[in-house]
Amino acid sequence: MANTDIIEIDMVSDPVCPWCWVGLRNLMWAMNNNPTQQFSITFRPFFLDGKLPEEGVEYHDYMDKKFPDKDQRKAAIKSLEEAGTKVGIDFQFSKIKHRPHTGKAHRLIMWAQGQNKGLLAKEFLFKSFFTDGKDIGDDAILSEIASAIGMDGELVAKLLKDGQDKELIEEEVRAFTGMGISAVPTFIVDQKSGISGALPPEDMSAFIMQNKSV
Repeated sequence: MANTDIIEIDMVSDPVCPWCWVGLRNLMWAMNNNPTQQFSITFRPFFLDGKLPEEGVEYHDYMDKKFPDKDQRKAAIKSLEEAGTKVGIDFQFSKIKHRPHTGKAHRLIMWAQGQNKGLLAKEFLFKSFFTDGKDIGDDAILSEIASAIGMDGELVAKLLKDGQDKELIEEEVRAFTGMGISAVPTFIVDQKSGISGALPPEDMSAFIMQNKSV
């Protein structure tokens, strides 16, 4: 008999976090590996760098300052590219020119979730940034993504310009930081058990099923 109890998963992440994309793909594998179980995913906001100006900064200068050890950075990129290949992600770091502030992207995700399009928005944002090198802090780009997933792109552009829900996202980020979350992705199962990191799919599946509410 199928298990009809829904497992609620909160994924705290940032769309400029490459391991968050890997973690999301691993989460999807874990969910698909438990076909008799129903899941509900809610994407929660986090700022890898909340001190960035809202207009963002030049990407490569920013990364050089953040990770001055070039050999270490090359090794990290190689690890990411290898991990991405395993889950169908094509990281193209050389295409990225701008490091955006992700407040607006998080607002788009929140609005998309209200239309049951949260996963679509998340995937489109990850791909736009990490594969296509687009500035996902730009209103026009976010409006295009909204239209591509079946939302009202013109309305999204207006809401972004008007600052709709900006403070709400910032409050939520502060709330999760206040809970002690300092690394993403972090996955919270049924609002009680959390774990950080892009766990391998099998480990992710085991963690979810072991920590679901009875």
